[in-house]
Amino acid sequence: MSWSKSDAEAYLAGTKSLDDLSSSIEPSQPDTSNDQPAAEDAASTVSAQPTADEPQTTSTEENTASSATDDNPEKVETEDKNKTKKSKAYTKEQKTQHAFAKEKSRRKAVEAELAELKEKLKKYEGLSLEHFKNDQEAYNDYKLDRRFDEEKVKRLESEQAELVNEEAAETARKRVEACYPDEAEQAKYQNLIARAESDFESMHPGIGARSFSEFLLSEKDHAIISYLQDSDNAPKLIRHFIHKPEVAQRIMSMNNQYNKFFELKQLENRMLMFEKMNKSKAEQPKVEKKVLPNTGKVAMSTTVNSGERDWTKPISRSEAERMLRNK
Repeated sequence: MSWSKSDAEAYLAGTKSLDDLSSSIEPSQPDTSNDQPAAEDAASTVSAQPTADEPQTTSTEENTASSATDDNPEKVETEDKNKTKKSKAYTKEQKTQHAFAKEKSRRKAVEAELAELKEKLKKYEGLSLEHFKNDQEAYNDYKLDRRFDEEKVKRLESEQAELVNEEAAETARKRVEACYPDEAEQAKYQNLIARAESDFESMHPGIGARSFSEFLLSEKDHAIISYLQDSDNAPKLIRHFIHKPEVAQRIMSMNNQYNKFFELKQLENRMLMFEKMNKSKAEQPKVEKKVLPNTGKVAMSTTVNSGERDWTKPISRSEAERMLRNK
């Protein structure tokens, strides 16, 4: 890039910013604005005038062409369909997906540019005036380029953080909608999250955390947070931990991170299985209990009076014969 000596000195001294020197940073291009219209006018004049070999289009021919178009209903119908496709409004979900894909593509571009800039800064780190054969102007250009790249890295890192947060928020929104398709359940979940972040201490006085996020961050290796970031059922696990933080505490107390992930996966599977069983029971048709008709007969009592025989003991031969005689 080309820098003027005064601009370079002002930038290094800190009296001017990159925005002030934007005209100096960007390479200047030759101004052809004055010549452009004349050339365009000349070209349009030449193209407008028919040549000797090119026949002129009369009004009769124009009318014939338009009537030919009108006589072709298939072409007209195709054009109408194309117009309908273009004018078709996108749904909210389609717009969201398009914006999400655009942000993801931009994040990849930022990551690639950041990697390239950091590699360049690392490669040319620590150069001094001697490396430029005491050429002060070349050395100043190097320092300016390096400072410009460092500031660009900061801007890209800030943009990258914003894109990551936006992507995480979009992923969280989709997970909530998938776990709780009903809008009332979504609102109930969001209210629970808001309360857990503002009033978690009063919800669980013995935990010692003012908010649910503070409670999760108290884990040293952040195993639960890492698992929640990758789980599609994170909203259900979060709701479970808010209501029963002692379950999360038990997992946090484990020393091995692999055991933590295994326990979290087991917990997730049990929750899904329990939810599936409840859903299956709810979908089953209710069977009404049949009531036997009253025939007027007295039902046999199944209770054993204190004076009757104990039927849990074996019967003797003589007792059996006496019972048969009495029949």
